[in-house]
Amino acid sequence: MNFKVSALTGLSLLATLVVQAQTNTSVVSQTGNSQSASATQRGSYNESTIRQLTGTSTTPNAGNTATTSQTGNGSSSQSNRAVIDQLNGSFNNTGNISQRGGSGNGASIEQNGNASFLSGGTGANQGNQASISQIGSDNQNVTIRQNAGTLGRSQSNSATIAQTGNSMNGAGASTVGGTSIDQNNLSISNQATISQGAGGAGATLNTAVVVQSNSSGFHKANITQENSGNTASIFQTDQASSNEATVTQLGTGSTAQVAQASQSSSNKATVTQAATAQGSSFASVDQSSSSYYNRATVEQAGVGDAALITQSVKSAGNDAFIKQGVGGNNNGAAITQTNTYNGFSAAYGSGNSATITQNQTTNGTMGNAAAITQGSFDPSPATGTVVLSTGNTAGIAQENDLNMANLIQVGTGNKGTVTQNGNSTLKGVDTGMTVNDTAGQFGTNNTLTVTQSGSLTNPNIGNVSQIGTGNVSTIMQAVPTP
Repeated sequence: MNFKVSALTGLSLLATLVVQAQTNTSVVSQTGNSQSASATQRGSYNESTIRQLTGTSTTPNAGNTATTSQTGNGSSSQSNRAVIDQLNGSFNNTGNISQRGGSGNGASIEQNGNASFLSGGTGANQGNQASISQIGSDNQNVTIRQNAGTLGRSQSNSATIAQTGNSMNGAGASTVGGTSIDQNNLSISNQATISQGAGGAGATLNTAVVVQSNSSGFHKANITQENSGNTASIFQTDQASSNEATVTQLGTGSTAQVAQASQSSSNKATVTQAATAQGSSFASVDQSSSSYYNRATVEQAGVGDAALITQSVKSAGNDAFIKQGVGGNNNGAAITQTNTYNGFSAAYGSGNSATITQNQTTNGTMGNAAAITQGSFDPSPATGTVVLSTGNTAGIAQENDLNMANLIQVGTGNKGTVTQNGNSTLKGVDTGMTVNDTAGQFGTNNTLTVTQSGSLTNPNIGNVSQIGTGNVSTIMQAVPTP
Protein backbone atom coordinates (compact mmCIF):
# COMPACT_ATOMS: atom_id res chain seq x y z
CA MET A 1 0.00 0.00 0.00
CA ASN A 2 1.60 3.26 -1.15
CA PHE A 3 0.70 6.84 -0.29
CA LYS A 4 2.16 10.14 -1.47
CA VAL A 5 1.23 13.63 -0.35
CA SER A 6 2.81 16.71 -1.92
CA ALA A 7 2.25 20.21 -0.53
CA LEU A 8 4.26 22.44 -2.77
CA THR A 9 3.95 26.05 -1.66
CA GLY A 10 2.67 28.39 1.00
CA LEU A 11 2.88 29.00 4.72
CA SER A 12 1.42 27.06 7.68
CA LEU A 13 0.70 24.03 5.53
CA LEU A 14 -0.38 20.85 7.30
CA ALA A 15 -0.11 17.30 6.04
CA THR A 16 -1.23 14.39 8.20
CA LEU A 17 -1.01 10.80 7.10
CA VAL A 18 -2.20 7.73 9.02
CA VAL A 19 -1.85 4.29 7.49
CA GLN A 20 -2.22 0.79 8.85
CA ALA A 21 -1.30 -2.11 6.59
CA GLN A 22 1.54 -4.32 5.48
CA THR A 23 4.39 -2.71 3.51
CA ASN A 24 3.41 0.94 3.99
CA THR A 25 5.17 3.72 2.09
CA SER A 26 4.55 7.44 2.57
CA VAL A 27 6.21 10.50 1.04
CA VAL A 28 5.38 14.06 2.13
CA SER A 29 6.98 17.04 0.35
CA GLN A 30 6.46 20.63 1.47
CA THR A 31 8.00 23.83 0.17
CA GLY A 32 7.97 26.99 2.29
CA ASN A 33 8.15 27.95 5.96
CA SER A 34 6.07 27.31 9.12
CA GLN A 35 4.77 23.99 7.82
CA SER A 36 3.68 20.88 9.69
CA ALA A 37 3.69 17.25 8.59
CA SER A 38 3.11 13.96 10.39
CA ALA A 39 3.07 10.30 9.37
CA THR A 40 1.80 7.38 11.46
CA GLN A 41 2.38 3.83 10.25
CA ARG A 42 1.48 0.46 11.73
CA GLY A 43 2.51 -2.83 10.18
CA SER A 44 5.70 -4.21 8.71
CA TYR A 45 8.34 -2.87 6.33
CA ASN A 46 7.15 0.71 6.83
CA GLU A 47 8.86 3.52 4.93
CA SER A 48 8.30 7.21 5.55
CA THR A 49 9.94 10.29 4.04
CA ILE A 50 9.12 13.88 4.98
CA ARG A 51 10.89 16.65 3.08
CA GLN A 52 10.41 20.26 4.07
CA LEU A 53 12.49 22.43 1.77
CA THR A 54 12.61 25.97 0.44
CA GLY A 55 11.93 26.97 -3.12
CA THR A 56 15.43 28.38 -3.70
CA SER A 57 18.84 27.92 -2.16
CA THR A 58 18.82 31.56 -0.99
CA THR A 59 15.65 31.29 1.12
CA PRO A 60 16.04 30.07 4.72
CA ASN A 61 14.07 27.03 5.87
CA ALA A 62 12.39 28.02 9.13
CA GLY A 63 9.67 27.09 11.60
CA ASN A 64 8.76 23.67 10.22
CA THR A 65 7.60 20.64 12.22
CA ALA A 66 7.81 17.00 11.10
CA THR A 67 6.80 13.91 13.07
CA THR A 68 6.96 10.22 12.13
CA SER A 69 5.64 7.33 14.23
CA GLN A 70 6.15 3.72 13.16
CA THR A 71 4.95 0.62 15.03
CA GLY A 72 6.00 -2.83 13.81
CA ASN A 73 3.75 -5.85 13.83
CA GLY A 74 5.87 -7.72 16.40
CA SER A 75 8.08 -9.70 14.02
CA SER A 76 11.73 -9.23 14.89
CA SER A 77 12.81 -9.65 11.26
CA GLN A 78 10.81 -6.83 9.71
CA SER A 79 12.39 -3.38 9.57
CA ASN A 80 11.13 0.19 9.28
CA ARG A 81 12.72 3.22 7.62
CA ALA A 82 12.08 6.88 8.42
CA VAL A 83 13.68 10.03 6.95
CA ILE A 84 13.08 13.69 7.78
CA ASP A 85 14.84 16.37 5.71
CA GLN A 86 14.66 20.03 6.72
CA LEU A 87 17.40 21.56 4.59
CA ASN A 88 18.84 24.81 3.20
CA GLY A 89 19.42 27.30 5.98
CA SER A 90 17.54 25.25 8.56
CA PHE A 91 16.61 27.04 11.79
CA ASN A 92 13.86 26.77 14.38
CA ASN A 93 12.71 23.47 12.86
CA THR A 94 11.55 20.40 14.79
CA GLY A 95 11.89 16.78 13.70
CA ASN A 96 10.78 13.71 15.69
CA ILE A 97 10.93 10.01 14.79
CA SER A 98 9.55 7.19 16.95
CA GLN A 99 9.99 3.51 16.03
CA ARG A 100 8.62 0.58 18.05
CA GLY A 101 9.11 -3.08 17.26
CA GLY A 102 10.85 -4.81 14.40
CA SER A 103 14.57 -5.22 13.83
CA GLY A 104 17.13 -3.44 11.69
CA ASN A 105 15.23 -0.15 11.72
CA GLY A 106 16.77 2.95 10.19
CA ALA A 107 16.13 6.58 11.04
CA SER A 108 17.66 9.82 9.80
CA ILE A 109 16.99 13.51 10.47
CA GLU A 110 18.87 16.19 8.52
CA GLN A 111 18.63 19.85 9.47
CA ASN A 112 21.50 21.24 7.47
CA GLY A 113 22.54 24.52 5.95
CA ASN A 114 23.75 24.79 2.37
CA ALA A 115 26.98 26.44 1.25
CA SER A 116 26.14 29.86 2.69
CA PHE A 117 23.58 29.11 5.41
CA LEU A 118 23.80 28.16 9.03
CA SER A 119 22.09 25.25 10.74
CA GLY A 120 20.41 26.61 13.84
CA GLY A 121 20.17 30.24 14.84
CA THR A 122 21.96 33.10 16.50
CA GLY A 123 19.06 34.18 18.70
CA ALA A 124 16.97 32.61 21.44
CA ASN A 125 14.82 29.64 20.39
CA GLN A 126 16.17 29.68 16.83
CA GLY A 127 18.06 26.40 17.01
CA ASN A 128 16.75 23.19 15.49
CA GLN A 129 15.35 20.36 17.61
CA ALA A 130 15.70 16.73 16.55
CA SER A 131 14.91 13.48 18.37
CA ILE A 132 14.88 9.78 17.49
CA SER A 133 13.43 7.11 19.79
CA GLN A 134 13.76 3.40 19.01
CA ILE A 135 12.83 0.13 20.69
CA GLY A 136 14.30 -2.83 18.81
CA SER A 137 17.61 -4.44 17.88
CA ASP A 138 20.17 -4.31 15.08
CA ASN A 139 19.14 -0.80 14.06
CA GLN A 140 21.30 0.83 11.40
CA ASN A 141 21.96 4.25 9.87
CA VAL A 142 20.51 6.03 12.89
CA THR A 143 21.73 9.59 12.43
CA ILE A 144 20.98 13.21 13.18
CA ARG A 145 22.86 15.78 11.12
CA GLN A 146 22.76 19.46 12.01
CA ASN A 147 25.65 20.71 9.91
CA ALA A 148 26.25 24.15 8.48
CA GLY A 149 27.43 24.89 4.99
CA THR A 150 31.06 25.81 4.38
CA LEU A 151 30.25 29.51 4.92
CA GLY A 152 27.61 28.99 7.57
CA ARG A 153 27.46 28.00 11.21
CA SER A 154 25.97 25.12 13.22
CA GLN A 155 24.65 26.82 16.34
CA SER A 156 22.22 26.32 19.24
CA ASN A 157 20.90 23.01 17.91
CA SER A 158 19.66 20.15 20.09
CA ALA A 159 19.74 16.46 19.14
CA THR A 160 18.63 13.41 21.14
CA ILE A 161 18.72 9.71 20.29
CA ALA A 162 17.27 7.13 22.71
CA GLN A 163 17.57 3.41 21.92
CA THR A 164 16.66 0.22 23.71
CA GLY A 165 18.03 -2.94 22.09
CA ASN A 166 21.21 -4.71 21.03
CA SER A 167 23.83 -4.32 18.30
CA MET A 168 23.16 -0.77 17.13
CA ASN A 169 26.24 -0.94 14.93
CA GLY A 170 25.17 0.13 11.46
CA ALA A 171 27.15 2.59 9.38
CA GLY A 172 26.46 6.06 10.74
CA ALA A 173 27.25 9.57 9.55
CA SER A 174 30.60 9.69 11.27
CA THR A 175 33.78 7.88 10.31
CA VAL A 176 33.48 5.72 13.40
CA GLY A 177 30.04 4.42 12.45
CA GLY A 178 26.98 3.33 14.41
CA THR A 179 24.38 5.59 15.96
CA SER A 180 25.63 9.13 15.48
CA ILE A 181 24.96 12.85 15.87
CA ASP A 182 26.88 15.33 13.70
CA GLN A 183 26.90 19.07 14.49
CA ASN A 184 29.74 20.49 12.41
CA ASN A 185 31.21 23.55 10.66
CA LEU A 186 31.72 26.59 12.89
CA SER A 187 29.94 24.58 15.54
CA ILE A 188 28.84 26.55 18.62
CA SER A 189 26.54 25.94 21.60
CA ASN A 190 25.00 22.70 20.36
CA GLN A 191 23.69 19.92 22.59
CA ALA A 192 23.80 16.22 21.78
CA THR A 193 22.53 13.30 23.86
CA ILE A 194 22.59 9.57 23.09
CA SER A 195 21.23 6.96 25.49
CA GLN A 196 21.29 3.25 24.77
CA GLY A 197 19.35 1.13 27.24
CA ALA A 198 16.85 2.35 29.80
CA GLY A 199 16.21 1.08 33.30
CA GLY A 200 18.31 -2.03 32.81
CA ALA A 201 16.65 -2.94 29.51
CA GLY A 202 18.67 -4.75 26.87
CA ALA A 203 21.42 -2.72 25.26
CA THR A 204 24.61 -4.62 24.45
CA LEU A 205 27.22 -4.31 21.71
CA ASN A 206 26.09 -0.81 20.77
CA THR A 207 28.07 2.02 19.20
CA ALA A 208 27.40 5.74 19.73
CA VAL A 209 29.23 8.71 18.21
CA VAL A 210 28.90 12.49 18.67
CA VAL A 211 30.87 14.83 16.40
CA GLN A 212 30.94 18.57 17.17
CA SER A 213 33.87 19.93 15.20
CA ASN A 214 35.39 22.80 13.23
CA SER A 215 35.70 25.78 15.56
CA SER A 216 33.98 23.76 18.25
CA GLY A 217 32.88 25.73 21.30
CA PHE A 218 30.42 25.75 24.17
CA HIS A 219 28.97 22.34 23.33
CA LYS A 220 27.48 19.72 25.61
CA ALA A 221 27.66 16.07 24.59
CA ASN A 222 26.41 13.16 26.67
CA ILE A 223 26.45 9.43 25.95
CA THR A 224 24.97 6.88 28.37
CA GLN A 225 25.15 3.13 27.70
CA GLU A 226 23.88 0.23 29.78
CA ASN A 227 25.06 -3.39 29.79
CA SER A 228 28.20 -4.74 28.14
CA GLY A 229 30.40 -4.48 25.08
CA ASN A 230 29.45 -0.91 24.14
CA THR A 231 31.54 1.75 22.41
CA ALA A 232 31.15 5.52 22.87
CA SER A 233 33.05 8.30 21.09
CA ILE A 234 32.80 12.09 21.42
CA PHE A 235 34.79 14.37 19.10
CA GLN A 236 34.90 18.08 19.94
CA THR A 237 37.87 19.12 17.85
CA ASP A 238 39.50 21.86 15.77
CA GLN A 239 39.76 25.00 17.89
CA ALA A 240 37.91 23.22 20.69
CA SER A 241 37.12 25.45 23.66
CA SER A 242 34.70 25.47 26.60
CA ASN A 243 33.11 22.15 25.64
CA GLU A 244 31.70 19.51 27.98
CA ALA A 245 31.76 15.80 27.19
CA THR A 246 30.33 13.09 29.43
CA VAL A 247 30.36 9.33 28.87
CA THR A 248 28.71 6.92 31.30
CA GLN A 249 28.97 3.18 30.71
CA LEU A 250 27.39 0.77 33.17
CA GLY A 251 28.47 -2.60 31.71
CA THR A 252 31.70 -4.54 31.28
CA GLY A 253 34.00 -4.68 28.28
CA SER A 254 33.14 -1.17 27.11
CA THR A 255 35.25 1.42 25.32
CA ALA A 256 35.03 5.21 25.70
CA GLN A 257 36.92 7.83 23.70
CA VAL A 258 36.78 11.61 24.15
CA ALA A 259 38.79 13.90 21.88
CA GLN A 260 38.90 17.63 22.62
CA ALA A 261 41.93 18.48 20.58
CA SER A 262 43.54 21.10 18.33
CA GLN A 263 43.79 24.41 20.16
CA SER A 264 42.07 22.76 23.10
CA SER A 265 41.21 25.08 26.00
CA SER A 266 38.84 25.18 28.97
CA ASN A 267 37.24 21.87 28.04
CA LYS A 268 35.83 19.36 30.48
CA ALA A 269 35.71 15.59 29.90
CA THR A 270 34.26 13.01 32.27
CA VAL A 271 34.22 9.24 31.69
CA THR A 272 32.61 6.85 34.16
CA GLN A 273 32.79 3.09 33.69
CA ALA A 274 30.87 1.72 36.64
CA ALA A 275 30.90 -2.08 36.21
CA THR A 276 32.68 -3.87 39.07
CA ALA A 277 33.12 -7.27 37.40
CA GLN A 278 35.86 -8.63 35.13
CA GLY A 279 35.42 -6.91 31.81
CA SER A 280 38.51 -5.04 30.61
CA SER A 281 36.97 -1.67 29.81
CA PHE A 282 39.08 1.07 28.23
CA ALA A 283 38.81 4.85 28.48
CA SER A 284 40.86 7.55 26.80
CA VAL A 285 40.72 11.35 26.87
CA ASP A 286 42.79 13.43 24.45
CA GLN A 287 43.07 17.16 25.13
CA SER A 288 46.08 18.05 23.03
CA SER A 289 47.62 20.75 20.85
CA SER A 290 47.72 24.14 22.55
CA SER A 291 46.16 22.38 25.53
CA TYR A 292 45.45 24.64 28.48
CA TYR A 293 42.96 24.93 31.32
CA ASN A 294 41.36 21.59 30.45
CA ARG A 295 39.87 19.13 32.96
CA ALA A 296 39.77 15.37 32.43
CA THR A 297 38.36 12.77 34.82
CA VAL A 298 38.14 9.00 34.39
CA GLU A 299 36.58 6.72 36.98
CA GLN A 300 36.63 2.92 36.66
CA ALA A 301 35.41 0.27 39.06
CA GLY A 302 36.17 -3.02 37.30
CA VAL A 303 38.88 -5.62 36.83
CA GLY A 304 41.42 -5.41 34.02
CA ASP A 305 40.45 -1.86 33.08
CA ALA A 306 42.74 0.70 31.44
CA ALA A 307 42.62 4.51 31.37
CA LEU A 308 44.68 7.06 29.46
CA ILE A 309 44.63 10.87 29.61
CA THR A 310 46.79 12.91 27.23
CA GLN A 311 47.23 16.66 27.60
CA SER A 312 50.23 17.52 25.46
CA VAL A 313 51.83 20.04 23.10
CA LYS A 314 51.73 23.50 24.68
CA SER A 315 50.24 21.97 27.81
CA ALA A 316 49.47 24.46 30.59
CA GLY A 317 47.13 24.65 33.56
CA ASN A 318 45.49 21.30 32.88
CA ASP A 319 44.03 18.91 35.47
CA ALA A 320 43.88 15.15 34.99
CA PHE A 321 42.42 12.64 37.42
CA ILE A 322 42.08 8.84 37.15
CA LYS A 323 40.34 6.85 39.86
CA GLN A 324 40.27 3.05 39.76
CA GLY A 325 38.25 2.09 42.77
CA VAL A 326 37.78 -0.50 45.45
CA GLY A 327 37.68 -4.05 44.13
CA GLY A 328 39.62 -3.34 40.95
CA ASN A 329 42.79 -5.26 40.15
CA ASN A 330 45.13 -5.65 37.22
CA ASN A 331 44.12 -2.17 36.14
CA GLY A 332 46.35 0.27 34.31
CA ALA A 333 46.33 4.08 34.35
CA ALA A 334 48.51 6.63 32.56
CA ILE A 335 48.57 10.43 32.36
CA THR A 336 50.82 12.32 29.95
CA GLN A 337 51.31 16.09 30.12
CA THR A 338 54.25 16.93 27.88
CA ASN A 339 55.76 19.63 25.67
CA THR A 340 54.61 22.33 28.01
CA TYR A 341 54.17 25.86 26.87
CA ASN A 342 54.72 29.00 28.93
CA GLY A 343 54.59 31.62 26.24
CA PHE A 344 51.04 32.95 25.94
CA SER A 345 51.47 35.42 28.80
CA ALA A 346 52.58 35.45 32.40
CA ALA A 347 49.29 33.77 33.29
CA TYR A 348 50.02 30.77 31.09
CA GLY A 349 52.68 28.84 32.93
CA SER A 350 52.87 25.09 32.93
CA GLY A 351 51.14 24.29 36.20
CA ASN A 352 49.58 20.98 35.22
CA SER A 353 48.12 18.60 37.79
CA ALA A 354 47.94 14.81 37.47
CA THR A 355 46.48 12.37 40.00
CA ILE A 356 45.97 8.59 39.93
CA THR A 357 44.33 6.65 42.75
CA GLN A 358 43.89 2.88 42.79
CA ASN A 359 41.92 0.91 45.41
CA GLN A 360 41.09 3.69 47.84
CA THR A 361 40.30 2.23 50.27
CA THR A 362 41.33 -1.44 49.98
CA ASN A 363 39.47 -4.58 49.05
CA GLY A 364 42.28 -7.11 48.89
CA THR A 365 43.14 -6.50 45.26
CA MET A 366 46.50 -6.38 43.51
CA GLY A 367 48.47 -5.95 40.34
CA ASN A 368 47.64 -2.36 39.37
CA ALA A 369 49.95 -0.10 37.37
CA ALA A 370 50.08 3.70 37.30
CA ALA A 371 52.24 6.04 35.22
CA ILE A 372 52.53 9.83 35.09
CA THR A 373 54.79 11.74 32.70
CA GLN A 374 55.13 15.51 32.94
CA GLY A 375 57.55 17.33 30.70
CA SER A 376 59.82 15.96 28.01
CA PHE A 377 63.38 16.04 26.75
CA ASP A 378 62.06 15.98 23.20
CA PRO A 379 61.42 19.15 21.17
CA SER A 380 57.85 20.36 21.15
CA PRO A 381 56.07 19.62 17.85
CA ALA A 382 54.68 23.16 18.05
CA THR A 383 57.94 25.09 18.55
CA GLY A 384 60.70 22.70 17.50
CA THR A 385 62.53 23.40 20.76
CA VAL A 386 62.61 21.82 24.20
CA VAL A 387 60.30 23.78 26.54
CA LEU A 388 60.82 23.31 30.26
CA SER A 389 57.87 22.09 32.29
CA THR A 390 57.36 24.21 35.40
CA GLY A 391 55.18 24.08 38.49
CA ASN A 392 53.54 20.72 37.81
CA THR A 393 52.16 18.43 40.51
CA ALA A 394 51.80 14.65 40.32
CA GLY A 395 50.23 12.26 42.80
CA ILE A 396 49.93 8.47 42.80
CA ALA A 397 48.18 6.51 45.55
CA GLN A 398 47.98 2.69 45.51
CA GLU A 399 46.78 0.12 47.98
CA ASN A 400 47.44 -3.63 48.34
CA ASP A 401 50.11 -5.79 46.76
CA LEU A 402 52.08 -6.14 43.54
CA ASN A 403 51.36 -2.63 42.37
CA MET A 404 53.68 -0.63 40.11
CA ALA A 405 54.08 3.15 39.86
CA ASN A 406 56.07 5.02 37.22
CA LEU A 407 56.79 8.72 37.57
CA ILE A 408 58.79 11.03 35.29
CA GLN A 409 58.95 14.82 35.71
CA VAL A 410 61.19 17.03 33.60
CA GLY A 411 61.58 20.74 34.32
CA THR A 412 61.59 23.19 37.22
CA GLY A 413 59.68 23.38 40.49
CA ASN A 414 57.72 20.20 39.97
CA LYS A 415 56.27 18.20 42.88
CA GLY A 416 55.72 14.46 43.00
CA THR A 417 53.99 12.42 45.70
CA VAL A 418 53.70 8.62 45.72
CA THR A 419 51.94 6.62 48.42
CA GLN A 420 51.90 2.82 48.30
CA ASN A 421 50.33 0.63 50.97
CA GLY A 422 51.29 -2.98 50.36
CA ASN A 423 54.06 -4.79 48.53
CA SER A 424 54.66 -2.35 45.66
CA THR A 425 57.35 -0.78 43.50
CA LEU A 426 58.11 2.78 42.45
CA LYS A 427 60.27 2.86 39.35
CA GLY A 428 60.67 4.38 35.92
CA VAL A 429 59.76 3.34 32.41
CA ASP A 430 59.69 -0.44 32.25
CA THR A 431 62.61 -1.94 30.34
CA GLY A 432 62.53 -5.23 32.23
CA MET A 433 65.18 -4.19 34.78
CA THR A 434 63.50 -3.27 38.07
CA VAL A 435 66.68 -2.02 39.77
CA ASN A 436 67.91 0.15 36.91
CA ASP A 437 64.52 1.52 35.78
CA THR A 438 64.27 4.56 38.01
CA ALA A 439 61.49 7.02 38.63
CA GLY A 440 63.02 10.40 37.97
CA GLN A 441 62.91 14.14 38.29
CA PHE A 442 65.18 16.01 35.93
CA GLY A 443 65.81 19.73 36.30
CA THR A 444 65.95 22.18 39.19
CA ASN A 445 64.14 22.72 42.48
CA ASN A 446 61.96 19.64 42.14
CA THR A 447 60.63 17.76 45.18
CA LEU A 448 59.62 14.10 45.50
CA THR A 449 57.98 12.44 48.50
CA VAL A 450 57.54 8.66 48.61
CA THR A 451 55.72 6.76 51.37
CA GLN A 452 55.66 2.97 51.25
CA SER A 453 54.23 0.51 53.75
CA GLY A 454 55.02 -3.14 53.03
CA SER A 455 55.57 -6.26 55.10
CA LEU A 456 58.48 -8.31 56.49
CA THR A 457 58.12 -10.92 53.77
CA ASN A 458 57.17 -8.54 50.97
CA PRO A 459 59.20 -5.33 51.18
CA ASN A 460 58.62 -2.40 48.86
CA ILE A 461 61.04 -1.04 46.29
CA GLY A 462 61.57 2.68 45.76
CA ASN A 463 63.95 3.37 42.90
CA VAL A 464 64.36 7.12 42.38
CA SER A 465 66.79 9.34 40.50
CA GLN A 466 67.05 13.14 40.56
CA ILE A 467 69.35 14.91 38.15
CA GLY A 468 69.89 18.67 38.28
CA THR A 469 70.24 21.26 41.03
CA GLY A 470 68.26 22.07 44.15
CA ASN A 471 66.17 18.90 44.04
CA VAL A 472 64.84 17.25 47.23
CA SER A 473 63.78 13.62 47.61
CA THR A 474 62.25 11.95 50.68
CA ILE A 475 61.55 8.23 50.87
CA MET A 476 59.80 6.72 53.87
CA GLN A 477 59.47 2.94 54.08
CA ALA A 478 57.78 1.18 56.97
CA VAL A 479 56.81 -2.35 57.94
CA PRO A 480 53.41 -2.63 59.63
CA THR A 481 53.48 -3.86 63.22
CA PRO A 482 52.39 -7.55 63.40
